[in-house]
Amino acid sequence: MSSSLMRLQPVLKDCRDMALKTLTDHLSTMFDKSEQALLDFIDKADTNQGQFQFIDAISTINSTKKMVEQRFREEIARGFSEYLNEKPISYEIPLLEVQIKAQQTLELVDELELDKRLSLQKMISRTQSQCFQDIYALGQRLSIIRGGEKLVDQDVPAGPVHIVSAFQLAAQEFAFPGNLLLIMYALYDKFVMRQLGDFYKQFNEKLIEAGVFPNLKLEAPKQPQNAAESPTDEDESEQRNEAEKPLRTVADRAGSNPRQGVQPTSQSNKTTTDEETALGEEIFNSIRDLMSSRRKQDANYSSHPDYNPNAAPRQMIDTPALVAAIDRIQPASSASVLPELDVEGDKPNHIELGAEAIEQVRVRLVEEREHLFRGVDRNTIPSADLDTIELVGMLFEHVLNEEDLPNIAKALISHLHTPYLKVAILDHHFLIDSRHTARRLLNLMVESGLVWIDEHDLKRGIYYPMREGVNRILAEFKDRVEIFTEVFDTLTKQVEELNQKAKIVETRTQEAAKGRERLASARMRAHRFVQEMIGDRRLHPILEHFLNHAWLDKMILMLLRDPMIETSADWRQVLSVIDDIIWMYESRTNLEAKHLQQEKLSGLKRRIEDGLASVGDFHQPDLNALFSYLESLAAKEQLDEATSAANAAAERLAQIPKKRVQGEAVTSHANQEGAPLPAEVREIVQRLKSLKFGTWFELEDDNHQMHQLKLSWFSPVTQKYMFVNKSGVQALVTPIEKLALQMHNNRAKILRYPSVPFVDRALDSVLGMLQRTFGSQTSN
Repeated sequence: MSSSLMRLQPVLKDCRDMALKTLTDHLSTMFDKSEQALLDFIDKADTNQGQFQFIDAISTINSTKKMVEQRFREEIARGFSEYLNEKPISYEIPLLEVQIKAQQTLELVDELELDKRLSLQKMISRTQSQCFQDIYALGQRLSIIRGGEKLVDQDVPAGPVHIVSAFQLAAQEFAFPGNLLLIMYALYDKFVMRQLGDFYKQFNEKLIEAGVFPNLKLEAPKQPQNAAESPTDEDESEQRNEAEKPLRTVADRAGSNPRQGVQPTSQSNKTTTDEETALGEEIFNSIRDLMSSRRKQDANYSSHPDYNPNAAPRQMIDTPALVAAIDRIQPASSASVLPELDVEGDKPNHIELGAEAIEQVRVRLVEEREHLFRGVDRNTIPSADLDTIELVGMLFEHVLNEEDLPNIAKALISHLHTPYLKVAILDHHFLIDSRHTARRLLNLMVESGLVWIDEHDLKRGIYYPMREGVNRILAEFKDRVEIFTEVFDTLTKQVEELNQKAKIVETRTQEAAKGRERLASARMRAHRFVQEMIGDRRLHPILEHFLNHAWLDKMILMLLRDPMIETSADWRQVLSVIDDIIWMYESRTNLEAKHLQQEKLSGLKRRIEDGLASVGDFHQPDLNALFSYLESLAAKEQLDEATSAANAAAERLAQIPKKRVQGEAVTSHANQEGAPLPAEVREIVQRLKSLKFGTWFELEDDNHQMHQLKLSWFSPVTQKYMFVNKSGVQALVTPIEKLALQMHNNRAKILRYPSVPFVDRALDSVLGMLQRTFGSQTSN
């Protein structure tokens, strides 16, 4: 048993007792509420059999709940006991997929059994998501206590897996059929699992008070989708609906009417989407009013009956004819502006377009609309379609103006200008409904282009898959709007795959960095011990070399295996070897100590050999040199020779400045400090310390090239930030002060990716622009 685990046993037992009390209290609350829940099901049941089943269930719960509580407490206590004995927590029934696969058995699982398993797994996932930071911190601290090796989720005592498994086993005492068991699982989720936030905070606080990893940074790793943040009212409503789903499903199987609980959720969703559509339509109508005001002053529309009441009546073009006219100006592929395959038939990996190329694209978009008006008299186009044509043009103008979107992405997306003209003419919902697939596709292309297109590495990201989608729309789209759904689904899947791969690579990068951090920290601690014990002494070079290499590696390995080992007997044994080596050297000229040297030598050699056995025979030459020198010190007949050799070595050392061997990672942040930082830079340093992991930066390198990198990790030992590129690969490690200086000198900035979808932002911008230009005129 590690020394830290032994020392902290009283604290961990207090934590166990707290867990037993808290969880038992929640379980008792669940039993108190279960009767009312089952009475509700009795009222809903539409068969006598269903009613009797729920009546019997109430009776069974009342008669067996003490046994269930007892079994539950036993399982919780057993998990703590196995943790304290440095064993993995055992599970009578496999719960997680990884545990099920580990059994290496194949069996058919009926639908109800699968529902039970999924219900339990969903409880675990939801709790891990809602309490992510505290559960992560708890796992880290419990890992440190056990020697530093990371605990898997199922080996965390009182973790979500352990607590759910405890109830899974305890609930067997009810002997309920599967449908009733699902109801109990849903109640357990609501009254126990969803109430664990404070418990995990208290668990961590007890360990912090005991000195276990008190300075753990709670920002990392960050849970996706802000899962760890406090839920809004809408989130809580969704959670309530999720909690009721198993109850409704089970009630249906038990013979009750499930429709009563479903309609409110459906109605709520419908209300939300209707409100969004109404808001989009309001913005669209405001834009149309302002456009109409502008066209009344435009001579190009002097013959249009909608803008000039004195104009002669004329036949308006119908939608099919207008769509056909747009189709005639649509490019066949995305080849214009964008290079095709290189001379070797391969896709180019680097295409850099300058501002001049984007201006060419801008001119082309205007020419496409003018070409349309040359083929169709604009005064015969209905005003609603004129608004649509102009508004789509403005949307693509905003694509070209989108900050941080690579020019190559702007040029590619611009080829969809005419297909989107057709979509908007065929279906005006494109401009008012945020759920429209073509609108979602345009949002996706802009947003994924911001993240996953790099002009210097096109093959790695989403550029070529996006280009395939653009070319497919250009080649196939006539009037079948469903093609946008197909391209959207394909591109969404490809972006998700890139995100998942990057997440995996980044996790591995972080683990590697943390491993290097642990090694650096252990090296610094071990080196400090050696240097403190040597002090100002001048040892023989052989001894200095051995202590700062072979024996230092032994100490580093021990610290890596158990960061709390400094209070153990094994550590004291390692330090005693250093003491004895120093004593052997300092007593080399003492004739009276010669006998004692000879007595100590064999034991000292054995302790050194045993100690180095754990690091292999890499240091065998150092060991041989050490033993030869120690034997020469202890040998009576070689006293004079040893003394003169040591004196000569000491004289040589005295001629040069003292410089002991140090570990390669010992240089600390303090050693790197130079002149005091200006006040503005110190302020930036403080702001950087509060940044969340996952923040994107744009940084300029020494060659004045800009790179978009994500803040992935911070080393508390070296005070350095680690950045990864979009693929999750480590791209930069830099001290916090240097990053602050770069920001102060405008060579680095924080990127703020928009949270509002592109089309929504563009329409708001168009409305604002028109209001500024024509709003005052219409109001007069």
